[in-house]
Amino acid sequence: MSVQLQQILCILLLLIGVLFFHSRNNTQLKKEEDKNYRVLWLVAVLFSLFYCSGYDYFSYKKNYEDYIFYGFQGAHMEQIYYWTMNIAPFGYLSWRILIWGLAAFVWILVCKELKCSGKYAGLVILVMPLFQYFYYLREALPFGMMLLGICKLQSDQKNIRNRIFAYALLVASAFLHKSIILYIFLYLLSRYVPFNKVSVILSLLAVPLLRKVVDVISHTFLGMTLFTDTLTSQYGNVYLAQETVIDYNFGGYLRLFLTYFPIVYAIVYYSIVINRKGFNDRYSKLVSFSYYIMYLFLLFWDNVGHTNMALRFFATSCVPVSFFMAYRLSQQNFIGKQERVIIYSSVVYIVFTLLLTIFFFK
Repeated sequence: MSVQLQQILCILLLLIGVLFFHSRNNTQLKKEEDKNYRVLWLVAVLFSLFYCSGYDYFSYKKNYEDYIFYGFQGAHMEQIYYWTMNIAPFGYLSWRILIWGLAAFVWILVCKELKCSGKYAGLVILVMPLFQYFYYLREALPFGMMLLGICKLQSDQKNIRNRIFAYALLVASAFLHKSIILYIFLYLLSRYVPFNKVSVILSLLAVPLLRKVVDVISHTFLGMTLFTDTLTSQYGNVYLAQETVIDYNFGGYLRLFLTYFPIVYAIVYYSIVINRKGFNDRYSKLVSFSYYIMYLFLLFWDNVGHTNMALRFFATSCVPVSFFMAYRLSQQNFIGKQERVIIYSSVVYIVFTLLLTIFFFK
């Protein structure tokens, strides 16, 4: 099967999954909820297995083959991933189904911990984080573990066993990806720094100044290895080369707009919602968490040498707000006007990608 056909079939599978959840009745019956989550797990894993798009997919494949056939370990991947390759020696896909299958399971646990309806959780995850983030980054597993740990710490169940499990998840997630330490710090920032109109305006006014020092921060504190993979520099150079086309090409501008709009709109809209209506910190802090991750995207975007890092921040920013959106839809039990804008614009982006794959695949 050609790569082009494989990508087309994966996107069609994704769209079928979106239609499935959009047509479902919202119910709390355990049998129906279990079915919804089984379908979500299956679509997420199949899409992540076979949607071979992006440098990370092939970078991981090269790492897998180098390790299995030659015993070579790249410096950028955590040791535990090479250990998992030993227990998944039946080809690259067997390793991906282990990592992304576990990641999908953890994400579903997060949805259940937040008391999200399977219908709305499936719909939101498929249209935003699965296509924008989940399928191509191994970070999806530790980030999900981190969110599960955070949600359990905010749970009404304050027993010692629950807390020990939550802290164990946070520690384990940090060992699975170096960037998790930074994300834990950002969550603490979102939890203890007031998030309102004044703080947002002040933070945005500070962007030009902070962008001036971003080089110093990235090299002395974050370290380029936090977010990079084997092909990071190559990926960044390729993307920077593409920017020349985007600057002078309507299709490039349209693609950028369709990529960014649903996530930015969701963060802006739900930032307004949580400041107008009272929400438990367990849920509202997911929105401010997304804002602070997006803020890093603003600091690193279009900064030579850091474009790939900025793109990672942007992709990650859609995850916490998506879980909040799934919770919000579950509580109101209908898709409001603003949620339709987010969902339908995300679907437009998916369809646009499908058309590009069909007519402009290289």
